[in-house]
Amino acid sequence: MCYDWDCYSAIAAGGFSFLLSDGLHQIGPEWFTVESSHRRKAELRANGRLVLPPGRNPAVIGADLLKVQLKPQQLVYLVTKVPRYGQLLLSGVPTKRFTQEDINERRLSFKPDSDFLDEWTKRDLFLFRVVTTDDTMDDRAADEYRFKISITYAALPSHRLHEIFQIRSVIVSRGKY
Repeated sequence: MCYDWDCYSAIAAGGFSFLLSDGLHQIGPEWFTVESSHRRKAELRANGRLVLPPGRNPAVIGADLLKVQLKPQQLVYLVTKVPRYGQLLLSGVPTKRFTQEDINERRLSFKPDSDFLDEWTKRDLFLFRVVTTDDTMDDRAADEYRFKISITYAALPSHRLHEIFQIRSVIVSRGKY
């Protein structure tokens, strides 16, 4: 016997019943209810690291970096600890709450607070919980996850190198030897 649950279904429980018989005697019916623990716990499919150069330009946090397996409109991310070196923005406005749909539609971004770093790389993060919109459990009961952010000069594109390095032409002349 196999019970196949559709994780996209709005129904969080189902069940079945059966009779047990030897031909003369009957026991039952026996009733079994199957409840999904999946509805209570959203599992991350992707939780990558955002790597971006210093500067005040926001970097988009896309579905390739952060994704959960349920339908996008069912998921809400609740930020429990904000980043230290920048802000999470939803359509350009600071936020502590966003959906998977916001991520998929590229509305969520991280904006560093500074144009320059006092070290090669600053490591940052934010903590969050994922709950479903129809979840009746306490938000604090959901698992807490960490999203890592690296603000580093190593991610600086070549057209911005002049911002940190003095670039001059090299003069090559014919030598004596």
